[in-house]
Amino acid sequence: MRHDELAQALAWGYPDTEWAIEDEKLVWLDKAVDKPAKAELQAALDAYNENRQKTEYQRQRKAEYPSIEDQLDMLYEDMENGTTNWRDAIRVVKQRHPKPARTLG
Repeated sequence: MRHDELAQALAWGYPDTEWAIEDEKLVWLDKAVDKPAKAELQAALDAYNENRQKTEYQRQRKAEYPSIEDQLDMLYEDMENGTTNWRDAIRVVKQRHPKPARTLG
């Protein structure tokens, strides 16, 4: 288990707990919550990675969207001129990074 991934998974799966990674070992500092077993830690890591995979498109879109200021300028110009520059710019990013298909279950 990579320690940086474990730290991210713990922050995501156990947000209100206290812990540290010292000398490449998990040190559980939270007295109110029992330290998760290795299988629970692996489950938290798996859930974290699954969530990251499902939401990767959001991070990709965020990196490519124009700034809010630029988007507001585009919207203003579109309203003044009857153009669709803002919608077109957003559509390009959304098409480049589509949402994954939803699955039932």
